[in-house]
Amino acid sequence: MFNIQITPVVKKILLINVIVWLITIFIPFLNLDYHLAMYDVSSEHFKPWQFVTHIFMHASTDFYGDIIISHILMNSIGLIFIGPMVERELGGKRFISYYLLTGFGAAAIHLAASRLYLNHLNVLLYEFSQTPSRDGFLVLTDKLISRSAIIGDPQLNEWYRLVYNNLLPQKINANVVEEAKKFLSLFVQKNADSKMVGASGAIYGLIAALGVMFPNTKFMLLFPPIPIKAKWLALFLGGYAFYQGIQFNPADNVGHFAHLGGAVIGAILIFQWKRKGQ
Repeated sequence: MFNIQITPVVKKILLINVIVWLITIFIPFLNLDYHLAMYDVSSEHFKPWQFVTHIFMHASTDFYGDIIISHILMNSIGLIFIGPMVERELGGKRFISYYLLTGFGAAAIHLAASRLYLNHLNVLLYEFSQTPSRDGFLVLTDKLISRSAIIGDPQLNEWYRLVYNNLLPQKINANVVEEAKKFLSLFVQKNADSKMVGASGAIYGLIAALGVMFPNTKFMLLFPPIPIKAKWLALFLGGYAFYQGIQFNPADNVGHFAHLGGAVIGAILIFQWKRKGQ
């Protein structure tokens, strides 16, 4: 069973998360997203400190400007239920070091995976520009734009149909090809400029810590409501993050490799500290 009496460092992290989240909503002109969220190193918004500051940022509004509470709520629940147990075991100073290092590792692995994928997209874009075809166009759009986005956006849907219908095997329209290249290049750049926020990587690190330090500790899942040992939960969530990450689904805005990175870095740190008897 978990003792969910909130420990001092966990309290401070929760407070910082809530304050930053409220600032992004009610003082938007500060543009915290541009300064504190994690961006790819090729983006004009990238700053070195974002490897750490993104941990305290959470999604505040959706595409339509409506307030989002689910992101910070889920991470807060994870921190409240798991954080105190890990903090009591590690101590306050080592806990905050562990929390920040797993968040840093999560960002680093997320960026590395994103960079590899962006390179892959640029290769596909180059191949399409050299030998334009319907198949090449479909491959790129499937990787860059979700079907639901195409269907739900009348202008995007019209553009998609126009390009697709004019990429005829027997006669390739040069103007259409240029339009396709411009549009596809825009989406490749949007991938590079996408931001990552949230403490999820660090939370996965805490789950990994439980799996290593308290492998046989059981607790009840919410969905499905069954008991499970910490070690199996850590392995399952790590495997799930890896599987979802390699799908590179354009409709999925979850940083699965960040989750995996936090868990892997966390497990390595705990194993190292245990080996050294610290």
